[in-house]
Amino acid sequence: MIVSGKVTTGVLRGKPLIEQIYFRLVGILGFTPFKGTMDVQMDKELNIEGYSTKSVEHKFIDGTLHRDCWLAPVILHVGAERYDCWAMQQVDGIYPKNIIEIIAKDKIREIFNLKDGDAVKIQFTGNEKKGGPRGIIHKGKTPLAIFKKKK
Repeated sequence: MIVSGKVTTGVLRGKPLIEQIYFRLVGILGFTPFKGTMDVQMDKELNIEGYSTKSVEHKFIDGTLHRDCWLAPVILHVGAERYDCWAMQQVDGIYPKNIIEIIAKDKIREIFNLKDGDAVKIQFTGNEKKGGPRGIIHKGKTPLAIFKKKK
């Protein structure tokens, strides 16, 4: 699936967020990420859980699982250029579902000379999982209401 979006400046918490989970990301993703994120405001709301292949999570002593964020492999399209990276969406984050954060090895804004408002496309390369909330969020409808058959 490919979605369109625009580069945007968020709340400037990418660096502290990545630093907080840095060593976990290195282990999960297999590379050392740039200590920051690039925010992309998409044209549509999207729950990336259905496209994620990994997540940042931990178990409490009582055995319950706490998931911090979903991670989905993506290809960032900037004009004719392509860049492999990861989309991140926090489970209980501060952003609405039409904003995702991009994690990469490099500072993407510098590589592509991107500024706020520049158009990009994000191609989700993970297979969409069946079941549970996923994909495009339709305003005013819960995920179950979207897929319920009309009588």
